[in-house]
Parts: sequence; C-alpha cells; structure tokens
Amino acid sequence: MRELREASDLTQVQLAGRLQVTQNRVPRIEHGDIERTQVDTLRKYVEAIGGKLRVEVELGDELIQIA
Repeated sequence: MRELREASDLTQVQLAGRLQVTQNRVPRIEHGDIERTQVDTLRKYVEAIGGKLRVEVELGDELIQIA
C-alpha cells in the first residue's frame, strides 16, 4: 500500500490528514497491521489515493462481493 500512496504523491502526514487518523497509523496500515483497522478506514485510504475498495468473500469456487 505504501507504493500506491507514493505513486499518488502523498506523504504519510497528508494521507493521515485525509483519513483523520494520526500519522503513525498510516505505516501500520501499510505494513499489514489491519486486524484492528476498520473497513471504513481502509476504504478511505484507498479512496484517498484514487482507488475503490472491494471486499469479497470466497466460498469454494464462488466469490461474493460484500462491499
């Protein structure tokens, strides 16, 4: 995720401001510490860098988009 942020020419501080989180939260998200991260925070992160978050559930051979 860090590479995506950098490709969007955003610093951690700028992104933290857009997400309304502390700057030290950004690298934790970028390094995969997402167990306690809300889906809404991930959505805001992805939208802040110009993307769209999709959440899918895999059940056997079936993929179901839930968000």
